[in-house]
Amino acid sequence: MYIFRSQRRFTQQMITENIILRVLKNTQMTENEISKIVFDAG
Repeated sequence: MYIFRSQRRFTQQMITENIILRVLKNTQMTENEISKIVFDAG
């Protein structure tokens, strides 16, 4: 049960990061700026 829970949370985090990356790509930022923001958010 605990493993299932953390697996769900992990999946949710992956989805969130994927959405963030898509939004950032749409704003056409440079790879360096994207990496910086993702690192700060992480």
